[in-house]
Amino acid sequence: MKGQLPIPESLRPRIKGVEKLLEIMGPEYDFHDSEVDQTLKQNFDSLCDDFGISTTAAFNIFMKTVVRERRIPFEIKSESEAQKRQKALDAFAAMRAEVAASGMKEMSLEEINAEIKEARNARHN
Repeated sequence: MKGQLPIPESLRPRIKGVEKLLEIMGPEYDFHDSEVDQTLKQNFDSLCDDFGISTTAAFNIFMKTVVRERRIPFEIKSESEAQKRQKALDAFAAMRAEVAASGMKEMSLEEINAEIKEARNARHN
C-alpha cells in the first residue's frame, strides 16, 4: 500500500507507541512525501546507494534497531544556553589571549566596525 510505514506487521503489536503514532500520522503517511529538506534527502539517498541499500531499507534498519534496543541508536543532545554561552566566552577569552601573546594591539570598536564594513563592501562589489 502506498504511504504505509515500513514496519513489518509482526512487529507492530510489540511496539508500544507505534500504534498511537500510526493513528496520529494516518495510514497514508509516507516518509518521502513528508516535508524533508530535499538536499538532505538527496544526500541520504546517495549514501544509501553507496551502502548498496534502499532508503526504505535504511529506515527499516533504523526502526528495527530502535525496537530491538528500545532506544534511539545514537545520542541526541543539545547544549543548554548556559553551556553555549560559556563556550562562546571561552572562545573569546582564547582569542584575546592569542592576540595578547602575539603582541598585536587590541582593536577599538570603531576599528572593528570599519573592518566589518570594509568586508561587507568587498563582498557586495
